[in-house]
Amino acid sequence: MKTLGLYDMNRAQLALIEDSLRFAKIGQKPFDRKLIEMVEAKVKEDGQAVELDGMELKIISRGLMNKAQVLTAAHGINAKKREKTLLYNLAYTISCRLQEFQDWHNPLKNKETQTAATVHVS
Repeated sequence: MKTLGLYDMNRAQLALIEDSLRFAKIGQKPFDRKLIEMVEAKVKEDGQAVELDGMELKIISRGLMNKAQVLTAAHGINAKKREKTLLYNLAYTISCRLQEFQDWHNPLKNKETQTAATVHVS
């Protein structure tokens, strides 16, 4: 199951996502780096039309948050406020879409559970 998680992003936001994914690869274990590279390649190739699953949305969100936190640590709280705000807002948007995606595709919510009112005793 996949979703168009970046369907309304403009070129600047997509570039910010690509940059934060490139930044997120630094210092990662080889397996994690490979996952991030796969997501980065998908975003770079397909842009807004990229189909992402829940894990890939989470990787993008974490990459954006990580870059904003590193900017805060490196330059202080008051420096680069605009870029950090953009990163945090974009991460929040992706996280909300992830939550919607998980709610929509949750197999436990799609099952009809029998309650006392719907059980027919024969």
